[in-house]
Amino acid sequence: LREAVAGTGLPLWTWSTTRGLSREGQGSQANTRTATGAIGFVAEIGGPGVFVFLDVEAALEDHTTVRAIKERALEAKPAQTIVLTGPTISVPDELRGLALLWKLEPPSPLEVRRLVAETMEELLARHFAIIDLPDERVRELEDGLRGLSLFEAQRLILRAALEDGRLDVEDLPQMREA
Repeated sequence: LREAVAGTGLPLWTWSTTRGLSREGQGSQANTRTATGAIGFVAEIGGPGVFVFLDVEAALEDHTTVRAIKERALEAKPAQTIVLTGPTISVPDELRGLALLWKLEPPSPLEVRRLVAETMEELLARHFAIIDLPDERVRELEDGLRGLSLFEAQRLILRAALEDGRLDVEDLPQMREA
């Protein structure tokens, strides 16, 4: 999502129950720890932006929050987009017709396998790292990366390899934990 928003030139704002609403690279805004407060802040901004609400399922059980989202959608300002995320999110009846439900499926095992192979080839070709992983450990690496986006998976591989100039079995435990 971050990459997609970067291509638009719009500012990215992220909300979570623990941090509130904050613009990318900045601190949280006052009185935005609740989803309703954050939606109210979005209404006051007036300018463009993509506002991502992380793990918002619990907040959608609150009728005031749902009403605030509905009002925001009905008063839609140009170039303002609200994105509600969560692992089991559903569209409340009050938002039907205003919200689009979109499920992002994780990459397939084949896509992860390709990414791992291409990333390791690139590291070798550019002499950025030595790859010292037997085939069975490469499969273990692939299994550990399943469920992540391709971007996140590649970032973990690159971080591990570039940290010491090697990608080896010692990197696997920390990559599994991430």
